[in-house]
Amino acid sequence: MLASGSMTGLRKEIAKHVVLNILETLSEDDFVTIYKFSKHPTPLVPCFTREDGSAELVQATNENIREFQEAVANVETEEIANFTSALTVAFQLLLESHADLQVGANCNQAIMLVTDGVPYK
Repeated sequence: MLASGSMTGLRKEIAKHVVLNILETLSEDDFVTIYKFSKHPTPLVPCFTREDGSAELVQATNENIREFQEAVANVETEEIANFTSALTVAFQLLLESHADLQVGANCNQAIMLVTDGVPYK
């Protein structure tokens, strides 16, 4: 979830709504995590992290989804968005989870990048 300084007002509310709606589609067969990102990606829920500080995929139980929902409601915006670092972290997490047969069924995997627009160069 984008947390850059441009994500304010209605843009921020729409992004939160999108993330909350995505969370509602998940079942206990799914595994999920959420990063907020501006300059650097940061796990949205600190207790869903590994020893190295990176986020881990957690089962989409009702309790875990509630943790994510509460955290989404409290996202603050800052700095500028770094899409490269966000996507690098996301793909690395999926590669690691695919190699770890204990996390999920390793079926379909997806990255949802919720932003307020496409970066310009």
